[in-house]
Amino acid sequence: MEIADWTYKALIILILLITKNLPSYFLNFHNDGQWLPNLGGAANALVNFQNNQQINWNEIYRANQNTVLGNSAIVLYEDRTDDKLWSLNSILSTSLADNISMNAGVNARKLKSHNFQNLIDLLGGQYFNDVDPFNTQISDDATQADLNNPNRIVGEGDTYGYNYNLLATTIDAFTQFKFRYKKVDFYLGQTFSKAVYQRDGLYRNGLYASNSYGKSEKQNFENFGFKGGLTYKISGRHFLDFNSFI
Repeated sequence: MEIADWTYKALIILILLITKNLPSYFLNFHNDGQWLPNLGGAANALVNFQNNQQINWNEIYRANQNTVLGNSAIVLYEDRTDDKLWSLNSILSTSLADNISMNAGVNARKLKSHNFQNLIDLLGGQYFNDVDPFNTQISDDATQADLNNPNRIVGEGDTYGYNYNLLATTIDAFTQFKFRYKKVDFYLGQTFSKAVYQRDGLYRNGLYASNSYGKSEKQNFENFGFKGGLTYKISGRHFLDFNSFI
């Protein structure tokens, strides 16, 4: 784990360099459980930060180019979600009799959502070692983003860190019947929905080695709804309306 150890040290150094320039750094001093903030230092850091908000890119490139074997300590990445959605909609309206009509509809959707970390720029380095340096004190396995491919070397445009698909299937359906009479109109409606979710892990994460890889159990959710309403016609201008739903 020589590369991981070096990455850990380089990353910690960089974090310290960055956080020491932030106001919050001066508010995080403690001694024997007593909070001892440096309010003057925080105020100066705030002014500094407001006057120099741009990231020091030259320092980052220099740090990456001076690491062992060209392994980038800092990279630019994006959290990506690539969705593929299939959808089907159907609506039916018909008259069952002169005074009875029916509306019905169904909507079905199938989603495959790919969630992953995408490496955009090595920022001067030659490659990036896909390990989590903050878990080195737990175990070597805990540092691995994917135990199926330990110590994987990634470059620009590669997936790393986390990688899984979210699979979802949802169905919504409804029916509504309307009845019209001389003194009374009323309707009855029903709805039904069902959703099925499943996670498909593409990496076997070192912290969750037993349940991060492969498909999880499906989670099913169902819902029913009913509604009804009545209109009583007292006269051509006066009505009484009643509505209820569950």
